[in-house]
Formats: sequence, structure tokens, C-alpha cells
Amino acid sequence: MNKIRGFTLFELLMALLVIGVLTSFALPSFRSTIARTQVNTDKDALKGALNFARMEAIDKRIQTAFESNGSGGWQVRNVATDEVLRTFNISGVNSSIVTVKNPIIYEPSGYRQFGGAAVVFNICNDKGNGKESGKRVTVSTGGSLKTENIQC
Repeated sequence: MNKIRGFTLFELLMALLVIGVLTSFALPSFRSTIARTQVNTDKDALKGALNFARMEAIDKRIQTAFESNGSGGWQVRNVATDEVLRTFNISGVNSSIVTVKNPIIYEPSGYRQFGGAAVVFNICNDKGNGKESGKRVTVSTGGSLKTENIQC
């Protein structure tokens, strides 16, 4: 006789129940991982844009300004000609970047324009859990970047 191989309806329902229970425990952890990844992505994009502004100033021997473009993004422009060298749309879907409204001016030497205090960018996830929910990028008076964890 041929035996029919397969699963019974009861076995399939029990397997689905076990998968559902395991998923319910893993989902909150997965959400916080996604939130951290979004913040890190925005932090890396911001640092890349700031480094671009600094390197353009050095390479082209001009003053460059890193500033908000007024539509939620950022831009790097040549201070002398007002030409926009590149625009960046950094802010992600679930995170926000908060900073001062004044542009960061890089000199042809790569240093920031003299007289300004360090500029701080806070990158926070709107779904933060109170733990490592954000990053702070600080642009020193010399133009170098420093990153640290913050609570938003």
C-alpha cells in the first residue's frame, strides 16, 4: 500500500502558531534595529556632505558654504559666485536633523571660517526608544567632524 505523506491540518496550524509567537517577540527588537540603521544612514550622509564641502574648498581653492537649501535638504555652494556645487537630500523618512540656521563656511585651507563656535547637528529618530536613539555630529572650529550617541 502507498502511504500518503504530508502534514495534517492540525500540524500546520500549530506551526503557524509557533511562528506567530516567535515573530511577536522579535518584532520590537527589529523595529529598534531599523531605527538605529536609519539614523546611522543619515549620519553617514551628513558627514559625506560636510566632507564634500570641505574637499571642494581645498581642491578648488575657494570658500564653500554648507547650508540648508530651504526645501528640507542641504547644499554646498561657492561663496564667491553663489553657484550651487551640489545638493543633498539627507533627512530620511523617520529621522530629523536639527542644527543652527547659519551656513558653515570652509576656507581654501579646509578650515572653517574664523570666529565661529563649533556647529552641532542632532540626528534623531522619530520612533526613538529613549536609549541610543540619535547621533550628534559636531563640526569643530578647525573643520573636523566628531560623532557621538545622544538621547533625543
